[in-house]
Amino acid sequence: MAKNTVFIVDDNEAVCESLQWLLSSRDIPVEIFLSAEEFLNACSMGMWGCLVLDLYLPRMDGIALLKELRQRKIQLPVIIVSGRTEKLSSTSYASIVAAFKKPANPDKLLAAIQQALCRVST
Repeated sequence: MAKNTVFIVDDNEAVCESLQWLLSSRDIPVEIFLSAEEFLNACSMGMWGCLVLDLYLPRMDGIALLKELRQRKIQLPVIIVSGRTEKLSSTSYASIVAAFKKPANPDKLLAAIQQALCRVST
């Protein structure tokens, strides 16, 4: 696992492939996970990088994954993304809005990722 890897957790393969292409074109290491469970099985406290996390995932949603990471004391910068805006049953809408900054375009997403990677590099 390379230092400053971007871990993408999204159940939409097309989104994952697009993000992988965007980041790889900038020589940023990427690892793709199609579910929260798949990511949890692979993650460890020694991971370096940031997490790009889909808010709406089957079985375990993004908020539940964040809670599990916190319990495991895994601290990665997280960028939450979603193509949907309806409320999750596991948390309040206000807390989603507080935790959620949706990049509007690829340039903003890339800037957010680079900022997150700078946080873990220092």
